[in-house]
Amino acid sequence: MLTQEQLAQYRLDGYVLVSGLISEETIANAEAAMWFTLGMNRDDPTSWSPFPEETDGLTTNVNLGLIEHFGLQTPALLACCTPAFYEVQDQLAQKNPGAFHCQNPQPEAVWTRSVFPVSSDWNYFNGHVDGGYRPFNVFPGSFRVSSLTYLDSGVTQGGGTVIWPWSHRKLSQAAMQSPDRYNILSDFKNPQQRFDLGEPIELRPSRGDVLFFHYLLVHSGSLNTSNKPRFALRLMCTCATCRIWEKNGKWNIWMP
Repeated sequence: MLTQEQLAQYRLDGYVLVSGLISEETIANAEAAMWFTLGMNRDDPTSWSPFPEETDGLTTNVNLGLIEHFGLQTPALLACCTPAFYEVQDQLAQKNPGAFHCQNPQPEAVWTRSVFPVSSDWNYFNGHVDGGYRPFNVFPGSFRVSSLTYLDSGVTQGGGTVIWPWSHRKLSQAAMQSPDRYNILSDFKNPQQRFDLGEPIELRPSRGDVLFFHYLLVHSGSLNTSNKPRFALRLMCTCATCRIWEKNGKWNIWMP
């Protein structure tokens, strides 16, 4: 379970990066499964290109160095959902119990984001809140808590997650002060420019860390200009309730 200091950080910053929820053996098996799924050799960069051809459940963007798999049910990847992971997730979900959540206690699959090095200047993408293009009211929100699990240690400008700390408080305050103007999440388009959020920070998680974040936290991805890929995963399901979170084919984002 999280300490009082970690809970305070989640409340104030809108996120908390947690270590120690997944064993090194589990992470090593998950990383090996990712290389196998990609059909690449970790120790041979020449095998990292060309990217695999797109198929059902697999999309690529060479310019962004991005390969995404949707609906992978590989046991080694699902094993990252450990009892400790669920305990922390349940603890944080209670911070916003009235928000949307899946009725299934566990996910069915994973959505992986593999970000490979590109030969361009580093930059990050436009910030957003999850669910910003779906019919969710600002209150009680689009989910209770969400997570992103990292299978390797982050490096500077290595394709990591970029976040705007405290942004969830600014957006929440705006919605409370102007409920007619900020009623649904789509009212928060382009939040980094509209709400003077300042410069973001680039997270550099350790191998096996899990990022838990608030539904109004503004965040984005970034380019990878390092010399190694970055693997991360989110969780998916096929239940009818979560169809509002449709992502690819039959697969929806699983929100606990």
